[in-house]
Amino acid sequence: MNSAQNVHSLKDLTLRQYNRIKALVPLVGVELIVHKDNKMLICKRKVGPGKGKWALPGGRVQKDETLQHAVLRKAKEELGIEVKIDKQLQVNEAFFPGVYHYVVIEYLVSPVDDKPIQLDMQHSEYKWVESPDELFEARAKAQVLASGVLR
Repeated sequence: MNSAQNVHSLKDLTLRQYNRIKALVPLVGVELIVHKDNKMLICKRKVGPGKGKWALPGGRVQKDETLQHAVLRKAKEELGIEVKIDKQLQVNEAFFPGVYHYVVIEYLVSPVDDKPIQLDMQHSEYKWVESPDELFEARAKAQVLASGVLR
């Protein structure tokens, strides 16, 4: 498939094409600050970037997908839960030199019920914390503090 043929989604791209896009342009993503009972959820990454480190769940926005739908989809895919969007926070950038440049829209969300977390293959474990200190990105720590979710 040449680069102009029938590319309608990420699934239609070869790995080489996708890596080329990542090298040339920023990606758009959403990041979820999932909160409940004055705690927030963090996940340990099994894959890069941030492999083995604690991070907020989230990921890329797909073509023709609204930001709000991306938030709901990422919560379902990565955590196995449904969430309610409480508030869109701010837009940030995440730089992983030589790998990614993300434009990240932060969302404050809460679970809609007490369904247990069921992690996808990107995460090895999760925990509810009262402080963002374990997050590996300073940008994410600052955003959590600014959100006021942890009082």
